[in-house]
Amino acid sequence: MKCFVINLKRAVERKQYISDQLLQLSQEFEFFEGVDWKNIDPTCLSQTACHIKIKNSYRTLTLGQMGCNLSHRKVLEWLVDSSERMIAVLEDDVRLSNDFPNVLDVIETTTQPFDIVFLGSRFTEKGLVNLVPLNDKFNFSLSKAREKGGWGYVITKEAAKKFLSILPEVTGPIDDALHAYYQHGLKTYTLNPQIVFHEEEAKRFSFNTETKIENFVLKEELMRFVSLFYEFYAHKTCFSNRVKAEKIK
Repeated sequence: MKCFVINLKRAVERKQYISDQLLQLSQEFEFFEGVDWKNIDPTCLSQTACHIKIKNSYRTLTLGQMGCNLSHRKVLEWLVDSSERMIAVLEDDVRLSNDFPNVLDVIETTTQPFDIVFLGSRFTEKGLVNLVPLNDKFNFSLSKAREKGGWGYVITKEAAKKFLSILPEVTGPIDDALHAYYQHGLKTYTLNPQIVFHEEEAKRFSFNTETKIENFVLKEELMRFVSLFYEFYAHKTCFSNRVKAEKIK
């Protein structure tokens, strides 16, 4: 399958970092130019900032996260308009397992229906419940707690189309939206064991310090608390239902 790496034009060091790994693994890939927050129209931001912060999924949305969200959406829009059945999407500051190319091949040919397979997780194996065996080493699993991170995943064309239709607006970080299967209804899995890692090494490339978090506003903080409360129980309910229906006997 096609493998796209999201990269900002000015992120030269990150581009080299991920290129070295993919070339060493003999994995074909293409760079997809991301949306740099510095190039987002400030007028547009000022008109939508309040709306975004109130609807946000409990995490404050920085300008950098907005650029990241728009970047992933551009890739998904490309997929919808393409002839591809599915693609792999990577961010450019990740470490890849040696199994990466082989696992992509297995995912592409599996008969197990899926919409999104996240290739990395913020949890260890103890935080995951295996649902469907992919082969003798890897499983499709679900995280017991709510996931963060969209640094590597495989997504189908139909899933991209449905995601963009159900969640057309930027209302928070992209990883919150992609992982919210209780909201968009997509069949998402987390690969166990994971093959894409976001670790200490990546922090030397981070652009997080370029954008500042908004000042404390009581109304917005209360709305985030309500969102966090809702998402916790929505995830818990959907997780339980999916485990009962899909867990390996």
